[in-house]
Amino acid sequence: MAIKTSKTDPIRVDWIAPGAGWGRIGMTYCPGKYHPDARSGSWDRDIDTDLEDLRLWGGRHMVSILSDAEMDILKVTSMRSRIQEHGMSWSQMSPDTLVSLDPDSQYEWTSTSQMVLDALSAGEDVIINCKNGTGKTGTFVSALLAQNGLEPEHAMAYVGHARQATSPRTHDQRLISKHAASNGVFTGGVSKFGSWTRASIPTLLDQFKGCLLGGAVGDAMGAAVEFHSNDEIQEKFGPDGICEYAEAYGRLGAITDDTQMTMFTAEGAIRSVMRWLNRGICSPEMVIRHAYYRWLHTQGDRPARANTLPISYNKHVLSGWLIDIDELHSARAPGGTCLEALKRCAPVVESKGCGGVMRVAPIGLFSATRQFNGSPFELGANAAKITHGHPTGYLAAGAMAEIIFRLTDRNVEIYDACTDVIKLLESQTGSAETISALNAALNAAIHLGRDGSAIPSLGQGWVAEEALAIGVYAAMIADSFEDGIRIAVNHSGDSDSTGSITGQILGTKLGVQAIPQRWLRNLELRNEIEQLAYDLFSISFRREGSDIGTAFKRRYPPN
Repeated sequence: MAIKTSKTDPIRVDWIAPGAGWGRIGMTYCPGKYHPDARSGSWDRDIDTDLEDLRLWGGRHMVSILSDAEMDILKVTSMRSRIQEHGMSWSQMSPDTLVSLDPDSQYEWTSTSQMVLDALSAGEDVIINCKNGTGKTGTFVSALLAQNGLEPEHAMAYVGHARQATSPRTHDQRLISKHAASNGVFTGGVSKFGSWTRASIPTLLDQFKGCLLGGAVGDAMGAAVEFHSNDEIQEKFGPDGICEYAEAYGRLGAITDDTQMTMFTAEGAIRSVMRWLNRGICSPEMVIRHAYYRWLHTQGDRPARANTLPISYNKHVLSGWLIDIDELHSARAPGGTCLEALKRCAPVVESKGCGGVMRVAPIGLFSATRQFNGSPFELGANAAKITHGHPTGYLAAGAMAEIIFRLTDRNVEIYDACTDVIKLLESQTGSAETISALNAALNAAIHLGRDGSAIPSLGQGWVAEEALAIGVYAAMIADSFEDGIRIAVNHSGDSDSTGSITGQILGTKLGVQAIPQRWLRNLELRNEIEQLAYDLFSISFRREGSDIGTAFKRRYPPN
């Protein structure tokens, strides 16, 4: 069995965001733990790497529900001093506190929970951990939520939903209820934090994850029918068309070149920040170009000028963690324009295919914190221009990046984001086709609704403006994420690209919690895509002079 280290399995945090103005509650396992014979596998982690990654996530306070004996067994007795060196505060709480209501235990519960509440009310993030990050951590967080207004069973379900895993065990509800009642603040489900309806109020991290995972889900749904007519789809899958994953590339939930290139765009965005933090200067377009060269490497090719680049191709360009993922070294109907342009190191001037627009969503996310001068529109268009030289090919991509960026503001609706982008396009030379396509998408959504003529009126999606139009249309008329994806892929055309664009838009708008779990479970490279979303989110908040953890630097070398 493979050993889980800080390098092979970077520490993960599941977050709950109580509401506007409050900090977040994070849930994870014991950082730095050594546990070679655990039922969950063999663990041998580095405490400093884990703590630095937790600090990078935004953690400012940590509560460890561990006994002294457990800390000795897990070889983390240096926890307090190591956490302080990483600029965080630490509290230890005995696991017995969760199962006892004697005066000493109640005092410890009250003081610890109040410390957590004080930090949250100040807008600071608090990370709760126990040995495995499951039972005791879930019980503590559930009890905290119940103490402050949620019904115990709702608090438990909320924690389970946040972790996308099981809720605290049923018999823990008794403990949760007792802690909730002990302080006399149980209010029958009216939380003093405000709304806890996570599904309707996604956090920014939820949106990052929703965008990347949602795009991959839409891509995987459309992969099996990409080259089929609508009649052929209905003949094979029935009158409702394809409604669940079907086999493509030898498996269910297979991604295509759309998600591959989106992943490398995200990697390029992350590494551009790393370069800026390391050197104080960076061209994001150059770093993203190098990321696309890594994708080209996974397709078995290399750029013609590989040996004349200003940095070493083999040492610096072919570096980082994505190119070491075996599953990415697979040809999934890669776009001819992308291959040709990257090989010859120049865009295909006449091409306006959808290979640019389908991959730039991470730039809209990356721009949400305004790390660089230049609009998401400009950065997205320039990233697409690396391969697609026709104005429609790169302006549609700029529009897509700008739409994603605007949707990271949860108060912005898809229609409003699109109309603002149309105004932005009006000042761009060569934008007539993209403006016309977006207007057609909005009109179809408003006037045609679900009429079967709507998508054919917008095109088939093989070219950039049509793919964007179909993606926007499907997202606008959808009743849910699931509904939108099914609309986006059931047509005669480039179903995986239109599905991916719709998934990116709805995932950003609704958050990852809107994506059906059964689709996420079977999604190829789900963990790797989610890791990219975490990393893109966390690096987006770094500023010049910030110290970056060693594990992060190994994944994203600053060159």
